[in-house]
Amino acid sequence: MIATNLMSKPETTYCSYLLRLWRSEETGFAWRAMLESVTEPGERQYFKDLESLLAYLLKKEGEQAPEGKGGA
Repeated sequence: MIATNLMSKPETTYCSYLLRLWRSEETGFAWRAMLESVTEPGERQYFKDLESLLAYLLKKEGEQAPEGKGGA
């Protein structure tokens, strides 16, 4: 029963993503990334490199952090 309540009422402090990584020949086989939100269906973010992916996640973490805690 608890799982049902969590699924019907997502919290704003919870994020879940499907992460896809691949190498692109066009960029000298650099890693590319795509995040697809599980909690907000249809939301996708594409990244040209892993550094951009990490910067995005750190920014999201800062937005989700309770006041006075963490953040970027």
